[in-house]
Amino acid sequence: MRVLGNIYAVALIFAAVTMAIYGVALNNDFVLDDELQIVNNEVIRSPSNIGIFFSASTFNQESPHAMGGIYFKPLMSLAYSILWWLSPEQTLQFHLWQLLLIAANALLIFLLFRKLLSESTAFVCAVIFLVHPLHTETAVYIADLQDVMFSFFGLLALNFLARWKTMGFRQVVVLFLLLTGSLLSKESGILYLATAVAYVALFRRELMKSALAAGGATLAFYLWLRLGVAHLNQLTYAMNKIGAAPLSVRLLTAPLTLALYIGKFIYPANLSSTQDWIVETPSFVEFWFPLALMLGILGAAGSLSWRRGSKFTFFTLWVVMGLGLHSHIVVPLDGTFADRWFYFPCVGLLGLLALAYEEWLLPRHRSLAAGVAGVLVVAFALRSFVRAQDWKDQLTLCTHDLQISPDAYDLHNCVGVELFRRGQVREAKAEFERSTELKPQWDVNWNNLGAAYNHLGDIERAKQNYLQAIQNGPYFMAYHNYASLLAAEGHTREARTFIEEKALPRFPASAALIQLYQSLPP
Repeated sequence: MRVLGNIYAVALIFAAVTMAIYGVALNNDFVLDDELQIVNNEVIRSPSNIGIFFSASTFNQESPHAMGGIYFKPLMSLAYSILWWLSPEQTLQFHLWQLLLIAANALLIFLLFRKLLSESTAFVCAVIFLVHPLHTETAVYIADLQDVMFSFFGLLALNFLARWKTMGFRQVVVLFLLLTGSLLSKESGILYLATAVAYVALFRRELMKSALAAGGATLAFYLWLRLGVAHLNQLTYAMNKIGAAPLSVRLLTAPLTLALYIGKFIYPANLSSTQDWIVETPSFVEFWFPLALMLGILGAAGSLSWRRGSKFTFFTLWVVMGLGLHSHIVVPLDGTFADRWFYFPCVGLLGLLALAYEEWLLPRHRSLAAGVAGVLVVAFALRSFVRAQDWKDQLTLCTHDLQISPDAYDLHNCVGVELFRRGQVREAKAEFERSTELKPQWDVNWNNLGAAYNHLGDIERAKQNYLQAIQNGPYFMAYHNYASLLAAEGHTREARTFIEEKALPRFPASAALIQLYQSLPP
């Protein structure tokens, strides 16, 4: 097709498709982690805090000088800061920037794939990637900017590797910057470093020394920043079921988790923003059948790689690395299954399917192949358009997703928060109570339950819940709410003691706590 030879025309097509499907989300609200990382995070309100971005994690700490958490994504925080500075409290610029990167990633996949496949097949793969329903979250959830950014830098690095004939010092620096950009956008950027090495090993061995130099420098620089500057050495979050599970349980859970990604890729129904479950006993449905399925798929891919050469090997490695990182076997993540975690392995899976499509289906049934591709694109696009509207606001999203994940403690808490904000306090209390039943070890849900009891006039129950939240974890609002309640009851001495001995040592830079403390009579 002549139009596919014009990169500008292809870019316009991808941009138009992106806006047609996901443009409905341009005015969607901040939801879920957006509030903790953006709306309530004082640090990101000025790009001049760039030094903090590179020396801390990403979450609100109720301080203009500090952020907390276990993740290290300074480029994501910097992007949030610039976008907030452009138009405070608005979501339009966040969504627009994310959608532009989504379209750019599809273009980069097209450019990379046409080095290994026919131009038309590369285009179809890029379009399917762009419109696939599993990627709707990545397109419309602002907190998933990390996934779009790390992929953008990584895909750009692979495209340069595919284009360069030689690698001198300048090329090594460019590759270092791009791979570093990927890692500093999200820890999963390590996948693109590994993929770059795999690409060079399979297709451009003459560049191996230079690529390894760039990759080694990237890894060393990242570790220095994360461990030496930000002092972030924790990798796991044990609040959820999979995060707290021992290796034996994670091994039992892995086959079903991986099979679910393949299943959702083929039939993307019942999508939810959160899934936190484990497999504790090796039943046929939850363990043995998924295990046999994944071993069969892996064996077939390995056989094709052995017999068909480097292209099959490259895409097989891409899928194995991507799914392997999200299998929870090596590092448990903050949920069992998430749509955003398929953003990377989907590229490799599309590559494998495209090779099979070109080798077996296209030569024998060209019309059928074109028809199948067209139906898939239209069906996926319509499903993504519908799913994007679920993300309109927090109540719409969490109410919908609770139908898919009825035992999701965070979704019950999310619905409770929105009901509380709308003045439906008794209904909110019921949601908070359900959340604490499902996850009694959490701190946020107990604090919110305390706020509901406080609003309803049950002060003693409110105190008990605030104290339970404080016992469970370092959630700022629980400390502030408990101290405020003591002060409101006239227990000023007890409030001052609590703030001095408990709250301020935990949150020394909190302006709200300092202001409350100063307002108390001596």
